[in-house]
Amino acid sequence: MKSRSASVPLQGWLLTGLLPGLGIFVLIQATLLYVHLREVVVGGFDNELAGISTTVAGFIEPADYERLVGPPPFGGLAADPGGDLWAVDRSDYQLWRISPVTGTAVDTGIVAPAGTGTITSAGRPRRFVLADDQTGIASFFNADAGSFASAFTLEPPVSGFTVVPGQSELFTAGRFLHRVSAETGTNLSAFPLALHLRSLAWDSRHGALWGLDATGERLISINPRTGSEQVRSRLHRVVAGMNSPAALETIAYDDARDTLFGTDASLERIDPAKGIVSSTGFVAGFGREQSALYRHYAEPMRRIRSRAKLAYLYTQQVEGRDRIRYGLDVSDGTQHSTLLSTDTVREADVNGLQRLLTVGSIYVSGIERWPVWGVLKSAYAPIFDDRGHVQSMVGADIRAHQIQTEIRRALLLTFSFVLAMLFSTGLVSLAVARRVSASLVALRRAALTVGAGDFSPQINVRRPKDLRQLADRFTAAAGRLRRELDEMKANLSVHQEARDRDRLAERLAAFPALAAPPADAGWAWGEIGPKPAGTETASGAVLIAQGALAWLARAGADPLRATERKAEIAAVVEALAKRHGDDLEGLALALNPLFSSQVEAWALLTAAGIGAAARRPGLFVKVGADGTRTEVTGAALTKPLRPEPGETLILSTPNAPFDALPDPSLVPAASGLFAAWRAVAPPEGTRAFAVLVVGGES
Repeated sequence: MKSRSASVPLQGWLLTGLLPGLGIFVLIQATLLYVHLREVVVGGFDNELAGISTTVAGFIEPADYERLVGPPPFGGLAADPGGDLWAVDRSDYQLWRISPVTGTAVDTGIVAPAGTGTITSAGRPRRFVLADDQTGIASFFNADAGSFASAFTLEPPVSGFTVVPGQSELFTAGRFLHRVSAETGTNLSAFPLALHLRSLAWDSRHGALWGLDATGERLISINPRTGSEQVRSRLHRVVAGMNSPAALETIAYDDARDTLFGTDASLERIDPAKGIVSSTGFVAGFGREQSALYRHYAEPMRRIRSRAKLAYLYTQQVEGRDRIRYGLDVSDGTQHSTLLSTDTVREADVNGLQRLLTVGSIYVSGIERWPVWGVLKSAYAPIFDDRGHVQSMVGADIRAHQIQTEIRRALLLTFSFVLAMLFSTGLVSLAVARRVSASLVALRRAALTVGAGDFSPQINVRRPKDLRQLADRFTAAAGRLRRELDEMKANLSVHQEARDRDRLAERLAAFPALAAPPADAGWAWGEIGPKPAGTETASGAVLIAQGALAWLARAGADPLRATERKAEIAAVVEALAKRHGDDLEGLALALNPLFSSQVEAWALLTAAGIGAAARRPGLFVKVGADGTRTEVTGAALTKPLRPEPGETLILSTPNAPFDALPDPSLVPAASGLFAAWRAVAPPEGTRAFAVLVVGGES
């Protein structure tokens, strides 16, 4: 049984093997291309984020940034019975007014005497006492008039002091707790302190004196009469149910709101009983986001974020291991991180950010999901202070969908490349398969053509080179075989012709001889004039029951074929004569369909006369006794004619030598007349075939 594989054409095998191989190769190349493009895309985003964060970090001045995110250098805090809180900036002695409702600090533009480091309320609205903490020189300040007046000198150093309203006395803190006259500054009493205090506040509602230790981490209740500690509380914040330490710069008690306030990076409320510190409800950083300094940096950062299509652009400080405190942030709406708001570093980024803080290296994260901010990729660059230490860092975030969009573009590009390559390789494979298959099919068809006997096939094979060479060799071999066969055919033709002649001679020998009239017959048949060598006529005559039948037929190029044709006609005529017997009329009717293109005329000689039929004019002629020639028309085999005495009827070729015809009256018989006519030497090359009937003798 024929196997299935044997029926698969070569083109199928080529496509089956070549296409999958090319497809696998293209897929491998496409995969490598996609991986490379993905690395390029992700690497491009890494470089872009790193460049942006580094650029932003480079134009932020360390001192400006410290003013934005660090605790303001407030040396004292005073609660004005008129409603606001007042503070003094130790760095430039500017006086600030702070809203106890919003926590916003406003620079009043009023400059206190140089060296002023602390402030307290004088017990009356918009009246304050300020003191130089190093020299102890105190002055009065009238907020309504914006004027200062000399007061008295306190025993230095004065790290904090507070007025006891209604008692015209104040307490100062330093190495000792001093009770001083608020009118003259005279010391009324002094008690040594176990701890150095940095700030004091008088709680009028509870008659308590609160102090803040030097670290700002502990709130201390002090007996104003003995200077002894009564309660010591460690300050802390409660964030997400967890306690975290807190440190304050200064404190002040607001009688109107019965609230102990403190300052850190923002305005804080203090629960003295629990030591809990909270900035809830207050703007972060005393509202420094609205300051000109904040806008000075936020505006260019906002433009950079917009042009770079970043999700977030911000600064942050990492406190401890994983706690974030935000600084500048140019995000909008609910995505904005307010100044000094906090967050937690993702575990995956802890090591990278700690290394940034340690060695100042840029850190680029992977694509990570944040519970609040979404799926991001981030880059962080350090902000250095004047001593080259890492002060903070700039973060630039981009949303993952932007990266994924570019990756999808890369995937689309790769997919398009794959389709194009598969399509092109498919076309190439198909073209190669068809070309090779077509070449082989052409060779096979040529072989079949040669096998069928046609040795001139045209094989059009250009590629591949091996098949072209094979086709050329095949064509050359076919040409040689054709020449050899032509030679064989020529030789065989010669031998075949000889054999054919022999067989024809044998066949002609089997036919009866053509009729020859008796000497006294009224008709004669023969040729007059020499005939060209190697020619023969197909004309002839045969005897029938009561007469004879003669015919004229054109000679062929082959004399043997003419003789064969003459014998065939004679055999047919004899067969018809035997069939019809004495019925000459029936014989005449039977002979009529035998006319062919080669037989030009017939003549039937009977006792009743001579009947003739000619295919063209000029073949049946009557010669009168006076030698005149007249063409006989209207004759037919079934309408015999009888010549008049002295007339001769001639069925001949048009070039018969009638001029050489002797006088019929001098020749007693048709055969004699023909013999006399023949004896006359006609011009060379002239022939005539004739049936001669002498009037009165037939």
